[in-house]
Amino acid sequence: MKNQHELKLREMCLALGNDRATAAFNHCKAYFDRFKEEKKIAIVGTASKSLREVPYEHEVQRGGNWEIWALSERPDTVELFSRWYEFHNIERKKGKSAAYFEHMKALGSKMWIGEAHPELPEANVFPRQEVQAVFGSYFTNTISWLIAHAFIEGATTIGIWGVDMAQDTEYGRQRPSCEYFIGRCEAAGIQVIIPAESDLLKSRRLYGFDDVGDRMSRAYAQRKADLEKRKAIAQQQHEAQMAQVQQLMGASQEVSFLASKDGELNADLLQARAEELRKMVQESGSKERELFASVHVAEGCLLQIGWESQSV
Repeated sequence: MKNQHELKLREMCLALGNDRATAAFNHCKAYFDRFKEEKKIAIVGTASKSLREVPYEHEVQRGGNWEIWALSERPDTVELFSRWYEFHNIERKKGKSAAYFEHMKALGSKMWIGEAHPELPEANVFPRQEVQAVFGSYFTNTISWLIAHAFIEGATTIGIWGVDMAQDTEYGRQRPSCEYFIGRCEAAGIQVIIPAESDLLKSRRLYGFDDVGDRMSRAYAQRKADLEKRKAIAQQQHEAQMAQVQQLMGASQEVSFLASKDGELNADLLQARAEELRKMVQESGSKERELFASVHVAEGCLLQIGWESQSV
């Protein structure tokens, strides 16, 4: 088995040309020993749905055989780790979060960064050129880099947890790159573990053969249309209710405005205010709910005063 994979890698490296083959071989020595010694690497993101499955109890620091490679600006999401990767600009990260920068400084040699930084003297610099010498440049995210790094470091098993890459999210654009490197690993005989909760290597149906998948897609589309319709109706109802609230608020404010000092409504003031508001509406062409509400309140109060005066 080992000889078969060694020949495959030799052919791949030699195809790169003599100037790149040496660099590729230097960083793939562990690959040739892949089947002599088991090496398991867990790549851990922050998507919560599958984090409970990370094999923390078997991490190397606990006497197990799993290395845990973590990333992101949220150290609180990872219970234990062997390495921490950060490829983005360190100065920008420092300016964005002083706490995260202090976290990186405290990691020492567990830290892996894209370029050397004076305040992280013990951090390892990621061997980007050597990785690209073997895999090219189809890297659209950190997870892809880590899969490729695990490959050249001799992983026999790679688990990917906390990485969903759902199609309808911003990470959906990064998903094809991850799936490409997963395929490269599986072709080389590396076991890749993908949790059921992840969207990686998943599709809703088996194209051309899965009628159930077609029916599910149609049902999903119909369900989405129904929900959008109900949403529109609810939005209209909400807007109508908000209009009523505005009218009531305007009416309440107008009543307060029209009250005399002793709290009684003044008929002359009501009449004058009603005429003033009606004139404002006519001159401006405005249809503001508050103005109409004020007119109605003033006229209603006048009617009430007239009715009460007749009853006396």
